[in-house]
Amino acid sequence: MGPCLSLVCRTRDLYKGVPNVWFEEKDIWKEYEFGEALGEGVYATVLKVKNLKTEKISAAKHFSKRTVITNSNQIHFAPDAEGLMEEVAILKLLKGESYCLRLDGIIETKSELYILTQICDSDLMNFVVERDVTTESDAAEWSRQLLTAVAHCHSHFVMHRDVKPENVLMSDGRVVLADFGSAVRFKPGQRFFQERGSSFWSSPETWANDYDFTADLWSCGLVILTLVDGMPSSGQIRELHAMGLGAFFEHGAKFENKHHDLSEELLNVLRSLLRKKNRISASEALDMDWFSSKFSSDKTLGSAASRYGKLSRTVHAAIFGILDNLQRVALAHKFDHQNGSILVSSADLKAALIEFDYPQVCAKIPDNQIFHLDDLLLPADRPKKTRGLRRSVSSKVPSLDFTWPRRAASDEAAAAAPVPREAAF
Repeated sequence: MGPCLSLVCRTRDLYKGVPNVWFEEKDIWKEYEFGEALGEGVYATVLKVKNLKTEKISAAKHFSKRTVITNSNQIHFAPDAEGLMEEVAILKLLKGESYCLRLDGIIETKSELYILTQICDSDLMNFVVERDVTTESDAAEWSRQLLTAVAHCHSHFVMHRDVKPENVLMSDGRVVLADFGSAVRFKPGQRFFQERGSSFWSSPETWANDYDFTADLWSCGLVILTLVDGMPSSGQIRELHAMGLGAFFEHGAKFENKHHDLSEELLNVLRSLLRKKNRISASEALDMDWFSSKFSSDKTLGSAASRYGKLSRTVHAAIFGILDNLQRVALAHKFDHQNGSILVSSADLKAALIEFDYPQVCAKIPDNQIFHLDDLLLPADRPKKTRGLRRSVSSKVPSLDFTWPRRAASDEAAAAAPVPREAAF
C-alpha cells in the first residue's frame, strides 16, 4: 500500500504531513464505512465516513476521476486535477485554524478520490432556523468568527472566492469556513480576471472579471446582511452592483426603518464591506465597534422562521397542484444555475413563477421570506440522506473527455468495488 501520488508528481510534497493512503477498490470498505450523503454538488458528493480502526468520523468530499451520471440522474463532472491539488494544499496551509475547515486526510483509489475534513453540524442559516430566536449580539459573534476565518486566509495569501451562507458551517456553535474548491493563492497586488464562485454572492468587480482578494469582503458583508435582515432579492443585488454605496444607503434606510432598534455600529460594518471602492480588510473590519459586546445590541432580530422559513403547506399545495414534476425541477435548477445557492427569496420566487407563466401562484407566497431550494421539489424528488451511500455508477458510465494522470502499470489492476455497507453511526 503505497503513498497517494497519482495526481501528478508534485503531490509528493503536497501530501507530506497529511494522512493519506492508496487503496485497491475492494479494500477500501475494509477500513472505512460510508454513511449518508451530507451534500451534493457539480463535482463532488460529501459523505459521512468512519475510520473503522480509529472510529474517527469525518466528512469525505468524494470525487470521481471521470464524469459520471448517478442513479438520480445527477451529472458529476470530472474535476480538474491541479484544482484538487490546490484545494488540498490550501487546506494544509491553513491548518484548520481560526475557524477554517480542518483537513483530516486523503483517500485515493484508481477511479476515485476522497478529501477527508472535519464534520460539522449544519450550515449557518439552518443553525439560525433551528435556533429560531437570534439577537444582534449573536449575529455579531458569528460575523466576527467569519471575518476571523477570512482574515486568516488573507494573512496566508489565500482568497476563498466563494463565501456564501452554504459554505459557512457550524460546529458546536462555532463558525467553520468551508469549501475551498474555488480558493486560490495570490501575491500582493495580484488581480484575477476569471469569475469563480457563486455569482449571487460575488462582488461587482468579480462580475466584471477584474478583482483582488478584497472581493471576499463583499461576500462577507452580503452574508452578514442576510443573517440580520433576511435574503436580499436579485433586484437589490443588482442595485448594489450598479449603484454601489448609494444603492446600499437606500437599502440601509429601509433597513433602519424596519429595525430601528439595531445599532448604528452594525450599519457601519455593512457600509464598510458593501462598498465598491476602498473596501476595508477583514482585519480592519474586526477592529470596528460592532464586534465589541458593549456596542452590539441584545435586540432580537425576529423569528428566524419568518426570515428563513420553509414554504408553507398552502404554498406547497399551490405549487404542487399547478406545476408538474419536471416544471418544479426546472424551476429549482433555474435558481441553482443563477445563484449557486439553495436560498431563494419570495420576491425572486414570484418573479420566476411569472416567467414560467404561473402568476396565480404568486398570491399565495408570503412577502419578505427566504426559502430553501429543496422545498420546490416533492419529498420523493429530494436526495435520500438517510439511506446510506448509493452504489457508484462510475463503472457503468464511459469517461467523458477527461484525462487523469495515470499511475504505473502495476497499480492499474483493481477489482470492481462491491456495494458499500450502510453506516450505522
